[in-house]
Amino acid sequence: MVVDDHLILKLQKLAKLDLDSEERESMKQELEKMIGMFDKISEVNTDGLEALVYMSDSQDKLRDDEVREGLSLSTLARLAPSMEQNYVAVPKVIET
Repeated sequence: MVVDDHLILKLQKLAKLDLDSEERESMKQELEKMIGMFDKISEVNTDGLEALVYMSDSQDKLRDDEVREGLSLSTLARLAPSMEQNYVAVPKVIET
């Protein structure tokens, strides 16, 4: 993968960053280092090796699923700060 000015500008736009030319050059160098590390890892011969799924042989002990009583609508309405059409209304936290 080639890390050029076009790629850095595209990443800057996608991440909504305001970078000056010095910061863009620094980002370019850092990305080239990261890609170089992945290229080095990809050179390792893994033929005949089994994929590692777990780091150890132990497995989690999961509990059985149980059907339990949830909150009734009246209890939820009493606890919620605001309701709209049987849904809990919350303030908008993400601006688009």
